[in-house]
Amino acid sequence: MPSQKEKDRLPESASPNYRETIDARRHESRFSAPPPEVSGKKILPSSGFPETGACSGQRNPIAGIVLLLAAGCILLTTLVVIASAANRSNYHLKAVNGAVEIWQGRFAPMGKERILILPGAHPPAAVKDVYSRNEMNVIAFSYYIDRADTLLEAPEMPEFSGIKRYLKTAQPHAFTDEMRRAVSTRLNTIDMIMYLYKADIAASRGTLADFNTALAHLAKAVVLPLDPAQSDLVKMKIQSINELMAIHRDKNIRAPEAPVNVPDGRKRPQFDAGSPAK
Repeated sequence: MPSQKEKDRLPESASPNYRETIDARRHESRFSAPPPEVSGKKILPSSGFPETGACSGQRNPIAGIVLLLAAGCILLTTLVVIASAANRSNYHLKAVNGAVEIWQGRFAPMGKERILILPGAHPPAAVKDVYSRNEMNVIAFSYYIDRADTLLEAPEMPEFSGIKRYLKTAQPHAFTDEMRRAVSTRLNTIDMIMYLYKADIAASRGTLADFNTALAHLAKAVVLPLDPAQSDLVKMKIQSINELMAIHRDKNIRAPEAPVNVPDGRKRPQFDAGSPAK
């Protein structure tokens, strides 16, 4: 409340309402705090965490050691992977008990494992410490092709199943067009020989159904990718079977011949089965 002196300072002409307004403002000014001083700087809120070495500009030795160890681990892993890949691409030959063994390096900086055994094979005259993949494929491919050719040139009936097994085993080692063509040519030759053999066996029975079976075998042989000489051989065999079929039809449709008159003296005596023997 304003003192009597302050009230007396107001002009006499002031109205009661004006006096009450002035008194209220004076009362508020006594209890309100003065406004803070405004400066041009912005006050940022505190994070509540103590400053670390990175924030305060000081170097943290532990962080540097961790980074150095991580970089060392990455470098060591990279070197191990490179060394393992190089070891995996190395092949080795061993002559053991009349066979040649092919070994391949493991996916590790050191060590190797046996991947192939070639019984009866002979190692090269000059054995190297390390062979490449293509060199290993040439050795294995030549081995299986030689085995197939040996069976094919046998004096007795060739073992077709064994020949085809050797040829199909050689296929994964063929990495050039010439090697792949050598395998396919031999496989086609084996198939042709088998079809010709089956056709001859069927035609030897001499019936019309067997001739048709022989032609069915030859139809499979004629579509094989053969060389000109082999293709001509199959066509000649088809022509031969067709001629045999024509002869067989002529015999079946020929009219029966007239009975031959045999003299009475040359006829065999006829016996009555019902008459008792004397």
